[in-house]
Amino acid sequence: MVYSRRKFLTLSGQALALGSLAYALDPRLLMAQSISAGTGKNVIVVNLLGGCDGLAAYPYYEGSLADIVRNELRPTIYVPLGSVIPIANQSGAANKIGLNPALAPLANVAGSHIKLIQNYGIPGDPGRSHDTCQVLMSMGLTHIQGAEMVGFMARLMDSQNWESFQYWALSITNPSDVNTVKKPPVMLTDLGSFDYQQVAWESEDDLGQAIQIQRELVQAQVARSNIGNRYLTSLGSMHNALATVRRDISSQSVGNNSAGNYSEGGLGPNFRDAAKILKAKVTSSAFGQQDKDTLLLLAQGGYDTHSDQNAVGADSGALANSLGDLASNLAVFYKDLEGFGALNNTVIVLYSEFGRTLYENGTNGETTVGTDHGHGNHTMVIGGAVSAGVLGHTPGSSELRDNDYNALVPSTDFRDIFSDILVWLGVGPSSIFTENGYTHSELGIFS
Repeated sequence: MVYSRRKFLTLSGQALALGSLAYALDPRLLMAQSISAGTGKNVIVVNLLGGCDGLAAYPYYEGSLADIVRNELRPTIYVPLGSVIPIANQSGAANKIGLNPALAPLANVAGSHIKLIQNYGIPGDPGRSHDTCQVLMSMGLTHIQGAEMVGFMARLMDSQNWESFQYWALSITNPSDVNTVKKPPVMLTDLGSFDYQQVAWESEDDLGQAIQIQRELVQAQVARSNIGNRYLTSLGSMHNALATVRRDISSQSVGNNSAGNYSEGGLGPNFRDAAKILKAKVTSSAFGQQDKDTLLLLAQGGYDTHSDQNAVGADSGALANSLGDLASNLAVFYKDLEGFGALNNTVIVLYSEFGRTLYENGTNGETTVGTDHGHGNHTMVIGGAVSAGVLGHTPGSSELRDNDYNALVPSTDFRDIFSDILVWLGVGPSSIFTENGYTHSELGIFS
């Protein structure tokens, strides 16, 4: 697999790491005005790494499917029916679906704005490899084609002529997600602790000498060409841009609301930084992003639950721990959005590379039992403009019980979820998902 060689603006840890100094410091990359102002909407994409078990995260709790899961497929790890959190607007449904009890913190604050989507995934037979399925979803494809690995989120940024501050990759799984052709996104691991005065390899002791060397090099170049002037201009633009990050974004006060506070580890720092970025967008005129669309990419690991998935009645285990971290931080983030007025303009979408097998892979119900790599999956979309409900095809009993494939076969193309969101942004899905044969089938996420 070949990735095209492009440079990205990366703010990482304690230092500003620049893959190519001259390219990354080009002032046009950070400060240029976007051609299309956009709608001021925000899309938060959370990649749940490892293959989240949709049948356990969003279990059936009423109807024949719930009985099949409990009695036949997963007798030692099923989610107790009485503990499942219902989702509204399922009247008339023979098989009702809800939230794992570990998601209670989120349900408590956002329950009326959660839409579940049943049985989505990559059409066809992509296999059950983490890497392959992650890349396919990143690319918006059903099979790998060509060497130019520009993912659909990078393609969105390019197609709309976004500036760098409109796409923040707070966690990166696939290089193609940020492999833009035009301006680079901002890749950030910790908003509050970088030092824009340093290049990655510099130590504190070397900083003064490094600055002096830069000055001397620039002065030497000015005498021979315009490179020195461009370099000085670029340094000034970079300083101003990152000073904006420090002044207008890092200083924002978020969390500590009625849903609690962000965790110090896990997803907490990602959601904390996302909240600061969006609060600055709403409240800081100096930041200059109020009317521009914003995309934030986050990721959480821990979903490859071959073992220790959860015994019946247990309130801990690999899946509950991951979902609990997700739910508690999402709840604080949701209340932050509500507090500074961005909720109605924000949608949060979760996705995972595949679901898990229908049958559990053991029998003792303690720490050795889990599920293996599957295919079709369930997920959810959250936002102020999203009403509660359930979308997608409910599998029949035979799709669970009499299934030599031991996995759901997706009935909803994963691209349709993102295409509904693109339409909400005012972007035509056909310009982003370009694989021959794909046509957007509207799901109704915002209806």
